[in-house]
Amino acid sequence: MKGSFYSETCVQNSTGIVHFMDELADFSKDTLKENLFFPLLKRVDSKLFKFKNLPFLLFLFFSSQVSMAQTSEFNFNTTGQLSNNFNGSGTHVSNVVQASDGGLNNSGSVSVPNSSTNAVFTTKNSYSLGVVGSSYTFETFIKSEGNSGYSGVGFTASSPTTSFHTSPVYRPNDALGISVHGGGFEFHNGTVNYSGSWGVTYSSGSITTIKASTCSDLINNNTSCGSPDKWFKIVFKVTRSTISNFDMRVEVWPANQDGTLRFPSEATAIFEVNGVTNSTLSSASQLYSYFNFSGHRVTKFDNFSYDLKGATEIQAGAPVILTESVSESNGVITVNGNVTSDNGETVTERGFVYGTSTNPTTTDNKIIIGSGTGAFSGSTPALMPGTYFVRAFATNSVGTSYGGVESFTIEAPASLYAGGSGTELDPYQISDWRHLHNVRQNLSSYFILLNDLDQNSTGYATYASSAANENLGWLPIGTYGNTTNAFSGNFDGRVKTIRGLKIKRLNLSGVGLFGIANGATISNVGLEEVMVEGKATVGSLVGFMATEGIIDNCYAKGYVKSEEDTSGGLAGSVYGTVVNCFASVNVIGTYQIGGLIGAVNVNATVNNSYATGAVEGSDESWTGIGGLAGFNGGAISNSYATGSVTGAGSSVGGLVGYNGGSVNKSYAIGQVTGAVNPGGLIGENDGGTVVNSFWDTETSDRATSSGGEGKTTAEMKTQGNFTDWNFQDIWNINPAGYSSYPYLRTLTYDSPGEEPEVNPIPGLEIFIPAPTVTDANIIISGATGTGGVFKIGNTITATWNNTLAGDNNTEIISSVTMDFSQFGGGSAVVATNNSGIWTATYTLTAGEINAANRNVSVTATNSSSKTTTTADTSNATVDNVAPIVSEFVPGNNATGVALQPTLIITFDDEVTLGNIGIFSLGKVDGDGCTITSILEFDLSDPDERSLFTLSEDKLTVSLVLTENLPVNTQVILAIPTGFVTDLVGNSFVGFSAYTYTWSFTTINKLNQTITFPEIETKTYGDPTFTLGNAETDQGLTVTYTATDPTVVSIIGNQATILKAGSTTITATQDGDEVNFAAEPVERTLTVGKKALTITADDKQKTYGEANPVLTFTYTGLVNGDTKVTTEPSISTTALASSNAGTYPITLEGGSDDNYAITLVNGTLTIDKKALTITADDKQKTYGEANPALTFSYTGLVNGDTKVTTEPSISTTATQSSNV
Repeated sequence: MKGSFYSETCVQNSTGIVHFMDELADFSKDTLKENLFFPLLKRVDSKLFKFKNLPFLLFLFFSSQVSMAQTSEFNFNTTGQLSNNFNGSGTHVSNVVQASDGGLNNSGSVSVPNSSTNAVFTTKNSYSLGVVGSSYTFETFIKSEGNSGYSGVGFTASSPTTSFHTSPVYRPNDALGISVHGGGFEFHNGTVNYSGSWGVTYSSGSITTIKASTCSDLINNNTSCGSPDKWFKIVFKVTRSTISNFDMRVEVWPANQDGTLRFPSEATAIFEVNGVTNSTLSSASQLYSYFNFSGHRVTKFDNFSYDLKGATEIQAGAPVILTESVSESNGVITVNGNVTSDNGETVTERGFVYGTSTNPTTTDNKIIIGSGTGAFSGSTPALMPGTYFVRAFATNSVGTSYGGVESFTIEAPASLYAGGSGTELDPYQISDWRHLHNVRQNLSSYFILLNDLDQNSTGYATYASSAANENLGWLPIGTYGNTTNAFSGNFDGRVKTIRGLKIKRLNLSGVGLFGIANGATISNVGLEEVMVEGKATVGSLVGFMATEGIIDNCYAKGYVKSEEDTSGGLAGSVYGTVVNCFASVNVIGTYQIGGLIGAVNVNATVNNSYATGAVEGSDESWTGIGGLAGFNGGAISNSYATGSVTGAGSSVGGLVGYNGGSVNKSYAIGQVTGAVNPGGLIGENDGGTVVNSFWDTETSDRATSSGGEGKTTAEMKTQGNFTDWNFQDIWNINPAGYSSYPYLRTLTYDSPGEEPEVNPIPGLEIFIPAPTVTDANIIISGATGTGGVFKIGNTITATWNNTLAGDNNTEIISSVTMDFSQFGGGSAVVATNNSGIWTATYTLTAGEINAANRNVSVTATNSSSKTTTTADTSNATVDNVAPIVSEFVPGNNATGVALQPTLIITFDDEVTLGNIGIFSLGKVDGDGCTITSILEFDLSDPDERSLFTLSEDKLTVSLVLTENLPVNTQVILAIPTGFVTDLVGNSFVGFSAYTYTWSFTTINKLNQTITFPEIETKTYGDPTFTLGNAETDQGLTVTYTATDPTVVSIIGNQATILKAGSTTITATQDGDEVNFAAEPVERTLTVGKKALTITADDKQKTYGEANPVLTFTYTGLVNGDTKVTTEPSISTTALASSNAGTYPITLEGGSDDNYAITLVNGTLTIDKKALTITADDKQKTYGEANPALTFSYTGLVNGDTKVTTEPSISTTATQSSNV
């Protein structure tokens, strides 16, 4: 038996209490237990209870008048308890009686006779249907002495039961319940049963085994695992898992006669059926509990009880009323109630009651809010400080019902804070964490922070540490999604710091020091060492700032993470104004993640602010990840971001991830990494404007952006590159002796060189000027060309003297490179240093330069990596273009060249004849590789050099050959390097014979070509055909010869087929004094046999005649042939005596070398012989009998005497016929 309606078990098992304690910052579970009685739940932090799921609290309280019993127990010790509280029905309901003994400890009980009994008992009072998550636990003790049948408990929708399910268990037809028997159980869901056995472990199907019994016949067992006293405690629990689904659970506890449990640590058997749908019960406005008997199993039934977690008990016929939510503000309590059923009697009055007693009734303070069913809402007047209890009520003609009780403690406001009255002139004063927590009690008031708050400040462990509020940390001020419960006042931090704030509420949206602010002003406060984690819309200072709010001169340092979207280092989502703020916070989330603000919404503004923390977004589809703001639909100006930005998807930018608003005079320098086109400043610009804003292309590692202009680091640290930026009042840059990015004058930074760094100027570094490189101190030398021109082969020496006046840099020069690109050089050449004189060389190679004003550029780098590039001013002339041949005569690959030609070489530039090398003419030997000299001219020999003539215009060199070249020979020439030079001195490169740069062929006999195509296959009998051309391409007659003249005869180029067969035909031409013999051409002639048909001629004769002569006919003979060499034989199967009909004429054999013979058989037709059968004339005398009638044949042959079937013969005359 339960000892109290207010048991510790109720507290520990209540989902609502767990959630409630999540919201009570300094109200521990022990405190709840200690204060669960009267007065109930006084809150030491003065905040009224606020439950998000009120029906979970309804079972906590019990009213002796009506409806409030969360736990009810019937021990049947009081006379009439069965009949007064239950409606009995069923076939054998009269068998069941309440007895004064037989129960636990021989107390009162429900007694069932020793006979089969089918009966159901339902409570007269009903219960409201609880919300999703509600649970209903039934407990009873049964004594099992029968050998068959069931007993159980559960829910039904009506009382008394009129519709029964009779097999195998007698119970209500719509029940959610359990029935047990000796070896097992049945879960009931309407007409559906789920049967199981106590000793079976179910691994599939509807039943889930939590614990199986070690003995199968558990409730019949009176030894090891059962009960020697035959008493068992049955626990049945129903949980509403969804709107229409329920979970069911049964436990069996073997008990002793005195009610103690034999195995108190755990039930002996536990089984569940989950997720069943029962639309009858889920749509019912009220439910009834029942217990049932079926057959003969249970003889005693005792201590029937039920716990209703999430529902209210309703007096029979009274209205069903719920206290849906209760809130308090400034001493005014607001109640939302709902009359869900009037139970057939009109509700004449409804509303709520309140007072200082635990269970207020209509005799206490009553607020009437209309009549009838449905939802309603109302408020108390402003109440004096004290503890109040409040609940909804509804009255009809049957009685008054009450909803669940809420209690609130209203304290004098001044005690909530260190001082003040909450006005603009006298704000509430905050000096510890409890005062800060109590801001939520006066959401529209004025507040000031008197001093810094940190881990050593009073109340830290209770309110703001990671262990506070059951390890959830700080409870944000204001409720996200409810602007009426948002901070709308003025919070002035007075330049104080709040350090060590911890929040970890992964299932809560709108998370920060302030969860939601609406029209509020939050200023002059810094958050340090914050760690804030939430579900969505998360910021260290504010989770969600609604319209017209202001955040001014605030900062945050630490860590922010959202499980889902919209988080920022300072604020998650903003519709108001953020000015003069910064965040050095690492921010992690999915999408809409920003270093300062997650989402800058429409009409919001961010000005004079910055963020330095790393930002990371994990959503792979659409992210919106930005160094300052993930999303911008408002206006951002005079702001910057320096932290790295990483996004798994698109819309990733150094300043703003997704921009649909305006960005003006702002910049970003952090490294940006994204999966899809990340931008150095803007990830994606969708209709927004980006004006006069920039990003560092080097530090961001991004060359592109959806808006803004990219600049190098040096350019970003140069004030002149920020046109129209206000460096008088808003921005500053490059403090004396240092270089930096722009920074904001309205915010406080570390002094240059200050240690440790707290808020450093962005990009600050000691300013070291770039080296000085004076052009006068750069000298180039090495020209040897005519007139001081640099020509091919010259080595150019460039020297920079850093020791001379004008340079002599004090900063160490770490490296120098010299650029010879104007001289044809490629990569810059690294110079060598000799006591401050830096030197590099480059050798001029052939190219395409022929120009003046050419200089060498010197780039000097100092130890601070600053560089300066200066070009010398010598303006040298460079000609690295060697003479090139523009024409050869005879031309390259010319043929038919005379044996003593004049050789002419024309150049593209004026030249002079050289005096070195061998000019030679050669030919290729028979090995196809070796070149043998024909003629050579040594240019170093004045006599031989004199054979070459330079034209007057100095463009052409000619040589007249006086010796014959070999006839019909390819002559290959070689010209030496330096054969000529241009006027500057660049030498012609020359070429060897093996390059075949210049060759020609001397005149000789002509080659001939015979045109003789392949011969198509011919057929014997084809007409004469042409073999090929009669003449070669040089006009000489071609001779055609066949290897087998019996196949074909040839006259000229005409061929006549003589027979079938194959032969080779060769075409030749032997040449003459002008032409070489032509290359013979062979072709194969194939002559196929001619198709020939030999057809046996059809024949005809008359029956009896001798066979005619058999003949055949040729079709296809050619060339005057009259027959084939061997003719076929011809025959027929017909004889002279053969009967009339058709007979085959067959051809066999026959052959000929020139014909492919096809034999076609004929037909011999034997016609019938003409035959006359004549009736013989007869005579008789009148009166005589007729003579015998006969007939004669004319035309029978072959010995035939008659026809196969002779004709009949008759006359019309009779013996009495007249003459």
